[in-house]
Amino acid sequence: MGLIPVPEHSANVYFGRENFNTPFITARKSFYSVKVKVIGMRQDINSSWVQ
Repeated sequence: MGLIPVPEHSANVYFGRENFNTPFITARKSFYSVKVKVIGMRQDINSSWVQ
C-alpha cells in the first residue's frame, strides 16, 4: 500500500484496465489516473467484501 498524491481531496478510487493496475481517482473538480507496477485483484461482481 502507498499514497498517490493528488492536488485536491479525493472522493472515490476504482482500479481498472486489463490488469487492474490503474487507479482512477475522482475528486471534486478533476479526474486522475496513473499506472502502477502492482497488478490488482478483480472482485466478482456477485461477491461481497463484507461477510
